[in-house]
Amino acid sequence: METGNSHAGKRGMAVLRVVVAVGLLFILLPKSTVHAATIQVPQQYSTIQAAHDAAATGDTIKVSPGNYQGVIINKQITLEATTYDRNNPKNNTARINGQVYIEGGSWAWDQGPVIRGFYIVGLDPVRGKRTPYTLEYSFVEAAGQGNDGVSFESGGGIIRGNIVDPGGDDNIDIDSQNMNILIEDNILRNSNQDGIEVRHQDYFGTERVTLTIRNNRFENNGQDGLQIMDYDNFTNRRYILERNLFIGAGSKASGAAIGIMVGQDTTQNFSAAPMPEPLYAVNNTFMNNEAGISGGANLIAINNIFSGNTLFDIKNVNGNSKILHSVFAATPKQQGTNNLDSATTKIGNPQLDSNYIPQTGSPAIDAGLASYQHTYTYSGQSFTDTVVNITSGQFTGSAPDAGWKESGTTGNPTATPAVTSTPQPTNTNCGPLGDIDCSGTVEINDLTILLSAYATIHQLADLDQSGLVSILDLSLLLKNFQ
Repeated sequence: METGNSHAGKRGMAVLRVVVAVGLLFILLPKSTVHAATIQVPQQYSTIQAAHDAAATGDTIKVSPGNYQGVIINKQITLEATTYDRNNPKNNTARINGQVYIEGGSWAWDQGPVIRGFYIVGLDPVRGKRTPYTLEYSFVEAAGQGNDGVSFESGGGIIRGNIVDPGGDDNIDIDSQNMNILIEDNILRNSNQDGIEVRHQDYFGTERVTLTIRNNRFENNGQDGLQIMDYDNFTNRRYILERNLFIGAGSKASGAAIGIMVGQDTTQNFSAAPMPEPLYAVNNTFMNNEAGISGGANLIAINNIFSGNTLFDIKNVNGNSKILHSVFAATPKQQGTNNLDSATTKIGNPQLDSNYIPQTGSPAIDAGLASYQHTYTYSGQSFTDTVVNITSGQFTGSAPDAGWKESGTTGNPTATPAVTSTPQPTNTNCGPLGDIDCSGTVEINDLTILLSAYATIHQLADLDQSGLVSILDLSLLLKNFQ
């Protein structure tokens, strides 16, 4: 039985925890973060640019519905529409007619300026140069050929929950990547050239950088879904492609779902370059493209579905590559030499529904592999990556399904648990809300992680999934603090 004194003692401890947490918050955070302001457009400033110029680091600019000119961003701020549609950003009513240009930031790859909830249309409508940035829940329309919807010219960042349609030349263009980039939950369609185009210029940094592409829909890209121009080099990079849907690549010219090009060639000719950097293609669906996967000498393809690709499914996926636990709608269409594991290959109609998800009776159900590691060497250093790590709670049968979605799920891009090691993993099946480090309880280490991430984008510490770690997340954590 709880006495009045013990109840009061618990309340006192709860109060003490709040006092300590708030004290730590003010001690650990810079003043610019603690005193972050919210600026209203057009109520306080008539243009987004004027609001940006008046803002300080950590400020949020809230933009009401209406039409606005483009903006140059060189501060660590959040630019957010007051209302927006996460499920269909084409309905967004805060419209930017012109370029959003981000430049000059030395922030961490996931700590750059945030642009969220807009309808953006123009020439090269979202462009970052030598900086990280985050673009979320926006509709991006690149007007005309010769420009790209979203671009990185060195740097890194997060592209999440957007629709890019049409994409000009490319929906997303990446040059000289030197920071991690995470591209997830987007729809990339109707580009004249590629869904994502990567120019593989030299990078010899000691810290490996990763391009993670997960849970996206690539639809009717003019050439390739993902194109990598190999530049005939070997850089300290890796590529992770997990749970993506590739439909109709090559709709305007020759194209593959994944096309790796020799040198600097950008017009797809199926040269199928032997790229030495690791590329992990896990749980993707390649449907009705001209070609499936073209090239790769260190490419690990696991749990994928190939159906309706007209020219070939795989070409010259060899060297240190492995193609495991695949489902082909018919006898695999191969060109060149490929390291296809016949023992784990299934052939038969995958019986996909309108969202390209296996239905009852599909050979893709329970056809996948739950765990796999791959080791390779770069510049004398050995890397061992967990390519697949799907826990039993993430599938319903005896094994994971092949393809981009487990049977019984929906087809629209939504946040999914990470299948592989990624720059920002999702913790699932942990303890109570606030157990950020998955220790089973909410304790001082979780509080430290949250406070260090305060006022930033941090997937694990953002407990209320608002997009930014805030005082509300701190309050949620303290409720379960021990």
